[in-house]
Parts: sequence; structure tokens; C-alpha cells
Amino acid sequence: MGCGSSKSSVEQGTVPAPKKELDEHAVEQADGGQSPAVSVHHGAADDIAQHYEQPIGNFYIFGSLLGKGSFAEVYDATRKSDGAELAIKAIDTRASNFEPEDLDIEIKVLMKVNHPNIIKLYEVFESEDHFYMVLEKVDGGELFDHIIERGHYSEATAATIMKQLLSALSHMHSLNLVHRDLKPENLLYHEDANGDITIKIADFGLSAVIDHDKLLTVACGSPGYVAPEILLQRRYNEAVDTWSAGVIMFILLSGLTPFGGNTDRELYRAIVSADYSFDGREWAGISDSAKDLISKMLQVNPSKRITPAKALKHSWITSDAPDTHLANLVLSIMNWQQGNGRQIVHAKLLKWASSAKASVQSRSRQASRSQTVSRSRSHSPSSVSRTTLQPGHAPGAHRRKKRVRKHT
Repeated sequence: MGCGSSKSSVEQGTVPAPKKELDEHAVEQADGGQSPAVSVHHGAADDIAQHYEQPIGNFYIFGSLLGKGSFAEVYDATRKSDGAELAIKAIDTRASNFEPEDLDIEIKVLMKVNHPNIIKLYEVFESEDHFYMVLEKVDGGELFDHIIERGHYSEATAATIMKQLLSALSHMHSLNLVHRDLKPENLLYHEDANGDITIKIADFGLSAVIDHDKLLTVACGSPGYVAPEILLQRRYNEAVDTWSAGVIMFILLSGLTPFGGNTDRELYRAIVSADYSFDGREWAGISDSAKDLISKMLQVNPSKRITPAKALKHSWITSDAPDTHLANLVLSIMNWQQGNGRQIVHAKLLKWASSAKASVQSRSRQASRSQTVSRSRSHSPSSVSRTTLQPGHAPGAHRRKKRVRKHT
């Protein structure tokens, strides 16, 4: 599903599409009688077979380190077959805080989605102590870093960004998927030679599949962006993503976070009561249409919260956002980036709201931000299982010998 922007800015993406096409008939049963993992490679079956049990270095040249988290590293990578520049996320499965269930869900979600504003997963390799996720590479880095560098920034620019974010969320929600950890750090940025902006949602480590007969209960999200129903320990659905998107839009237009407090308890109360305002000088030049959309996204009652699909039809998204340069906003965002406006809140906020699994979101997933992951040759195993992602098939248990690879 497209976002409605020009093809040059959205539909073409930022990385060459793999030259290999999906061959759904090339299926090889995984060892141990588990569900099939698909090797997607254009060619005869015997060509496919020789791609298994080979080092990942046979297919990719690893470059510089892009990012590092508590159990993952992200590297530049070049695909040997066609020179495409990608990223590889190397996940150390020996790390004490590595959770194979989270990785399985992340892969399952990325297998299902197909949207120009969501990071693409191409294939997965597995060795004895690492998973390697081959991902689309987005050169621009984090979104807010580039707002400062851009020079001209207006409500129209913010509307372009929000249109793409809402389009991606609408796509995910139509597939009964929820991200659960939307925040500026997980929005990656690309700007082409014509100045057209493309954003990509990354880091699906806290994502989930929604069963509408059994809503979600685990406390997930990042303090400052988490929806009220999560803090109130209520069952929730994909509407939590809309709330987080509303917080992001608030920051995009003011350089400030909507909810504050001197203590975690004060922040909690501000969120669950939607205690924010447009009274500051930062909002003096912002249109009423923009404020109206934010208000519809930051509804405490999730049943009254606007959906991404309906938000895409809001007049601020379709036509009303003015293109007047917001000089003060750039300064405000610089302050936000330096931490003056960013809510630095401990994960204990979520622990206070729920002792269940609140600390999940405080895990460092910085490596996922680089959207592609790569691992250095020093990690190259002598034998790596390579598999392909077949849309609609969930990856199996953590120690499956063959994983999935997805070509788009």
C-alpha cells in the first residue's frame, strides 16, 4: 500500500531491489519435521541447495560498524551478486538479555509487511551463536537529526512525514500487526537529490500480532510515547500506535514532548489524563488544523482515537499544512535533541504500572535503528544456515536449522 506521495520519494525506495525473484515452489523441509523454510533463489533446485551451509561472507562483504546495542551490532554490507548496499544486523544469541521469542516475532512481522515506509528484511542467516538479518539500508540516519540540517522546515514538511508514518501504520494494522515502540529514534530518514523525503519505520523488536478476540496485555513501549491504556494495565490493541504517532507529531511541530513531570508518577498522571496544551509560544504559528489532528490522535479513550486510515484523510494531511518556514521550531528540536525537551524517564515508570514485562522496552535496541544489520567477518561462522522468508509462514523455534529469506 502506498502512502500517496510521488513515486520518486516513496515507491522507489532507497536500495536496489534484489534481482532474484521469489520462487514459491523452491521449498525445502527443515530438519526435524518442522514447518518448511523456503529458500528463495532464482535458479534450479540444485543451485539452491549449494547455498546452504555456507558462510555468510560468501554472499556479503561487511563494511563499517553502523551501530551497537546490548546484544546486536549493525554493519554496512555489500551483496556480492549485484553490488547492492544493504545492512546486516548481527544478533548475539549467547547474550543474557537475548530473547528468541522476540526475534521470532520481529521476523514474522517483517515477513508479513510490504510497504515503502517500513524497513525491508531480505534474508536471515543463522550460526551456532548469531542470527544475521539482512536489511534494507537507509543512509540518512534518524529523522530528527536531518530536520536540523534541512534548512527549510515547515508544517508541510511535517505533514509529508506524518503522511508516510500513518500510511505505514495503516498497512500494519490492516494485517493485525502492532509496532508498540514508535518513537523518533525508530524513524529513519532518506532525502533524495530532489529534496523528497522518505521515512522508514524500523526496530520491530516489540511488535506483536493482534488477536481481536484476545487483546494484548503486556506493558510495552517507551516512556513518554506509551499509550494510557498500557499504563493503566488495560487490554489494548493497535490504537496504541496512533497515540505514539500523535506524540511524534506533537514533537515534530513544537520540538517539545507533550507530557512532562518532575517525577515518574507525575508523568504517568499527565499521560493517562492527556494533560498537554498548545499554549506555549512554540505553538503560536502552528495551524489549528494541525492541533485538531493531534487532539484526535491523543484521545485517552482508544475507541475514540482516530485511526491511521482516517487520519490520512484529515485536511492537515491532504491540503491544509502551510509551507511557511518554522525557524523557531528548528531551534526547539535542537534543544530536544540535546535532551532539554526530551523526556528522560526511567523504565521504572512502566514497572510501576505493571510488573509484568515493562522492562522489555527499556532494552537497548539501538542496533535496529540502522535498519540493516550486518556482522563483521570476525563473526563469520564456518557454517551458516541460509533460508528465505515465505510470506504468511511464521519462522519456527529459535534453533531451527533453516530460516526464511524474503525477496521483494
